[in-house]
Amino acid sequence: MTALKLTRLGMLMEPEPGNPDEVEGVLNPAVVRAKNGSLYLFPRLVGRGNYSRIGLARVLFDDRGDPTGVERLGVALSPEADYELSETGGGCEDPRISFVEPLQSYVMTYSALSRHGPRVAIAVSNDLFNWRRLGLARFHPYGDISFDGIDEKDASISGADPRPAWATFRRTGASATVSGDAPGGESASFETSATGHSSGEHLDLVLPAPARARVVLVRRVH
Repeated sequence: MTALKLTRLGMLMEPEPGNPDEVEGVLNPAVVRAKNGSLYLFPRLVGRGNYSRIGLARVLFDDRGDPTGVERLGVALSPEADYELSETGGGCEDPRISFVEPLQSYVMTYSALSRHGPRVAIAVSNDLFNWRRLGLARFHPYGDISFDGIDEKDASISGADPRPAWATFRRTGASATVSGDAPGGESASFETSATGHSSGEHLDLVLPAPARARVVLVRRVH
């Protein structure tokens, strides 16, 4: 196996002076390349009182191809839904974005902070600029293990892969790991809901055999 070598290039983005949306920091960005080759950051923008939004910025490069900074393009998601709001504010935090080939869409998982604590929420987009909320992720239980109603964040989804499908859930708080193959010809999916009620939408991440995609979901509990 070839060793992976990384080179630090320096600071790419920091709080913009005078911007109230960034007064407490910019951090934990998702990074995704658009279909036209442009590279975008989706940083967590932290305003006063730990009120977080998910920003959108295009990465700028020099003639050598090294990143030099960003062009801020606005806010992708601000707390609006009930599951993103609390008595003291709320938050849309820590996004992860993948292009999921079977869906032909970008899928964002992010932490939604409400009065109930942090939960994994999902949004989808066709162009990276306009996002449609699907609600909170609700995972089917594995035997007697329930994956709903517990503080959690930092979920991620991988895109398509011609190999057999896998789904992995890691819950450090419960010391449980679940993994396995999706049965042949079936689809692995998880439901979404808003404020505890099913939205009726399903995000199917695995194609029927033989063209099944590979799915990996990793969730960390604090």
